[in-house]
Amino acid sequence: MWFRFLKSFPPSLATHTAGVVDVRLRFTFVSLYQCRPISEIIRPRERTENFYFSYILQKRMGASLSRKKEWSPGDDNSARSNVTSKSKSEQSNDLVERVVCAIDDLKDGEMKVFELDKDGSVLLVKEGGNFTAVGTKCTHYGAPLVKGVLCEGMIRCPWHGACFSARTGDIEDFPGLDSLPTYKVRSGAGQACIETLRQEGFRGRLILVTKEKHTPYDRPKLSKVLNAQAEDLLLRNQDWYKDADVEVQYEKEVTAIDGEKKVISCKDGSIINYDSLMIATGGRPRILDVPGKNLAFICQLRTPEEANYISENSKGKKVVIVGNSFIGMEGAAYLAGKAHSVTVVGRTEIPFLPVLGELVGGRLMKLFQENGIKFVTASGVSHFNGKDGNLCEVVFTDNQCLPADLCILGIGVTPSTDFLKDSGIKVNEQGQIIVDKYMQTNKEGVFAAGDIVNFPLSVLENQEVNIGHWQIAHVHGRTAALNLLGKKQELHTVPFFWCMVFGKSIRYAGYGAGFDDVIIDGSLDDLQFVAYYTRETSVVAVATVGKDPVASQFAAYLYSGKTLTKCEIMNDPKAWLMKVPPGGIY
Repeated sequence: MWFRFLKSFPPSLATHTAGVVDVRLRFTFVSLYQCRPISEIIRPRERTENFYFSYILQKRMGASLSRKKEWSPGDDNSARSNVTSKSKSEQSNDLVERVVCAIDDLKDGEMKVFELDKDGSVLLVKEGGNFTAVGTKCTHYGAPLVKGVLCEGMIRCPWHGACFSARTGDIEDFPGLDSLPTYKVRSGAGQACIETLRQEGFRGRLILVTKEKHTPYDRPKLSKVLNAQAEDLLLRNQDWYKDADVEVQYEKEVTAIDGEKKVISCKDGSIINYDSLMIATGGRPRILDVPGKNLAFICQLRTPEEANYISENSKGKKVVIVGNSFIGMEGAAYLAGKAHSVTVVGRTEIPFLPVLGELVGGRLMKLFQENGIKFVTASGVSHFNGKDGNLCEVVFTDNQCLPADLCILGIGVTPSTDFLKDSGIKVNEQGQIIVDKYMQTNKEGVFAAGDIVNFPLSVLENQEVNIGHWQIAHVHGRTAALNLLGKKQELHTVPFFWCMVFGKSIRYAGYGAGFDDVIIDGSLDDLQFVAYYTRETSVVAVATVGKDPVASQFAAYLYSGKTLTKCEIMNDPKAWLMKVPPGGIY
């Protein structure tokens, strides 16, 4: 995935009140691109008519709600003239006012949802004695934000860790498609990169170059819902890109970059000049280079077409999945009860071992076995046998043989950065692009994001890491966009990912690579627990099942600069939660 930015100096944006007093609506849109960070935008001048709610908090009457029509900054003159030409009586008819609460009904640090009948609902927030109001649901998968965590002016989603400003509604940490709508209160980026560029006033030319045949889609769903159609996974439709004035060049592979001449060369012979460049090509699936690898029905899982192919051709068939980490295990969970049999093959004795450890991984393995999934552990594939060009058998390194009609390879990805060989852009031995805390490479005006980068993680004292999370890719894109515009915005985020298997949600926050101990609070047997991953004296990550919103609370805790010690958890695993603003104590 590529983004090309041509220089343009945007005019200053004036705020148009369209003849309506005290209109202050701010709708911000930030969206995401599969496991890459970039792609969509909304131009302020092209936004359509919106509504907003205005809370009037009155000491005597309590809190009331008003709604007015409003045209966003940059609307055309005809739209504004239509409003200003309204009579006072017509304008007053656009105002709806409701009493929702008294000031004292909310404690400081509290969030509360107020239903507004046919007008929906809003989330009212009180912090530091000040009131703000935003939408009630996370823009990612619709989680109720009232069950999340409020901390230092930010609301963190209880499900997947997305974080929003309680004041502006802006996305502060990902995932999430849009920012929250915000409502006035009165007392008495991939994807994120382009969107952020437009939000910040960039009016230049934007070109998205992709090998894909689709506009950006929700890639994490592929391994969770293999039969989902591409059009159902799209984050935005094609009309959105047209309205946002983004040129999308589909099924185009970049083969080289000339960092000095600022030219991109493509496989079809075309070239593209750029002023600024974002590289977000993501990873490509690892190939299992063994005899028989080209037999039919040996599959990878990276695109909607591949997922659909697996879903259709596995019904009633014997399926073998090579790889016992998240992609392979989620695929196994989906196929349980649909395929004739599902067997997962892994080099470790326990699935998820490097990330979740022996205790949690072992309990999840039992959950899979309870649902009919079989395992071949501490082994790899020696070769594939076939008949008439089709797969019929998988042979393992320990000489075991397993009949198979279909095999899914889920053995990880490698960075798609081969084309950078003569570009002058620095990569490490693993092929990852080296970026700084502004997501910039060693080449001026060239940024990179997502799976392919090695970046400094602020909550780990700027240790350089590579993390292939959906959420991380998005915050990369937004940070890169802000710095492309000269904002000098440092990357600051807490890694967060999730996994759904057999109706159980696993939430993970932090960076636990190299953990040396795991402390379990709760019941593994009942799948109601918090796992604290420690390294030396510090808790570096948590994983939860059935304990929302603890993972989000931990993310908020790290994001605010705090450190949780192993000693604290050993003494009282719940005491630290009292230091986190309201959001649910398990």
